[in-house]
Amino acid sequence: MKLKTPKSVLTILLLFSFVANLYAQKTNPAILKVPDPKKNGGGYVSNPDHIVTDETVQEMNAVLKSLDQSNKAQVAVVLLSSIKTDKTPKDFAHELFNYWKIGKKELNNGLLILLVKDQRRIEFETGYGIEGDLPDITCFNIQQKSMLPYFKQGDYDNGMLAGINKVAATLNKDSTVEDAADNPIDVAPGAEGEQMGNGTPASQKYDHASTYDYPGLAFVGICIFQFIFSAIGLKAFSGYNKTDVRVPGGMLLKTSVFWLPVVMALVLEQYIRIPIWIHLIIAFYLSWTLIIHLFVIVTKRQINKMAPEKDRKWKYGVLDQIYSRFFIAEFFFPLLAWRFRKIKHEMDDARNAPYTCSECGKPMKKLSSTEEKKYLAKYEQTEEDLKSIDYDVWVCTGCKNWIKLDYDNIRSTVEHCPSCTRKTFVMVKNRTIVRATKYNAGSGVMQYQCKSCNHKEDRTYVIPQLSDSSSSGSSSSSSSSSSSSSSSSSSSWGGGSSGGGGAGSSW
Repeated sequence: MKLKTPKSVLTILLLFSFVANLYAQKTNPAILKVPDPKKNGGGYVSNPDHIVTDETVQEMNAVLKSLDQSNKAQVAVVLLSSIKTDKTPKDFAHELFNYWKIGKKELNNGLLILLVKDQRRIEFETGYGIEGDLPDITCFNIQQKSMLPYFKQGDYDNGMLAGINKVAATLNKDSTVEDAADNPIDVAPGAEGEQMGNGTPASQKYDHASTYDYPGLAFVGICIFQFIFSAIGLKAFSGYNKTDVRVPGGMLLKTSVFWLPVVMALVLEQYIRIPIWIHLIIAFYLSWTLIIHLFVIVTKRQINKMAPEKDRKWKYGVLDQIYSRFFIAEFFFPLLAWRFRKIKHEMDDARNAPYTCSECGKPMKKLSSTEEKKYLAKYEQTEEDLKSIDYDVWVCTGCKNWIKLDYDNIRSTVEHCPSCTRKTFVMVKNRTIVRATKYNAGSGVMQYQCKSCNHKEDRTYVIPQLSDSSSSGSSSSSSSSSSSSSSSSSSSWGGGSSGGGGAGSSW
């Protein structure tokens, strides 16, 4: 798979588009029909069925605006005659909360109050950041003591106002108002099996698979990071063309760096109720650990299969290529650390285990760097000095027969000389001929010299034209962006997500 071709890039983009559509299709149509007050005047109350009067809506908006501006909580109130879906009110509230993204993103201080008239049900759904000040027991008590007595009389206006004021007093820690959490629960008649946070009765247990977190900027950002990281990783999986190793199913393993994290995120999302961008991070980590692990296993099996036809030096070269491409992965993927330690051990055996003399059958001894010098030609000593090639010399302990093995340093930037072919061709000077300006490109020359035969070569290169960036323009753009963000804050929610807490009561 070559990422430079437009067709491949288009395929990847279509894949991400497909995944985004999968999540979009999970949006409950009933959720989409609920009017968002932020997009209809910038308030906090959605009252499409006119369950309460306009005056009550204005009073609630005033209280909720104060809570929002003081960073106590961002509260959304939704009053519906019916939710027109097979979802329970709790599921509906959780899904609506995450669809609107109620609460400041950095505080996660959202609260959704949902009233469903035909089911005679009131639900509180809270974000993680507000659960300390508004725990499940407090939510339940507010419903039972402040709201349900009015709802049972058909007085939704006073019931909602009483509940909203009690929530505000609790969050503001108003000492003049009795705190419901400090007193025994006075359960309304018929409310004995009501729902409180995760203590939902078996008949109404929370269905994790029925609620979803929807992709936002974090999801898109991680997808872009995954695409870039995978492109880099794909290059790491390639590059074995200098050996005879051909990995079975190699293309499937290589391309899996793009699709496996997405597939794994989809699977995790069905069973674990956390934001989708966290799913993608977990899937990204686990899938890369699995892919690298499988790639190393399959490659090593091929090496072992071919080992009888190859020598230890060849095996060391292939293992060195694997390690040089993936060694940094052990810092990011600790689960792979033992795998790379094993590779290093095998490399050590392949290079340092004693050889047997082909002449007399006795063991051979590996010479030290100082002892081996008399066996090396001058250019070979130069290659060792430049660390482009490392030589090992083995001498028989019996007949003094000796062998010399060269190990290419694949991490070296030293090149092979075009004249003598020795790996001793290095850059000795880099100078600018014409400086680049905002109007014209520049040029430079790099001078290379062979440290063995003294062959020289000049290589010219182009210096890109300087970009004409204006700090004032940047400042202006930043200012307008800030202004836009400020103006849009009143027409959208804050980017929060549900913590799954809250309570529900029926009357």
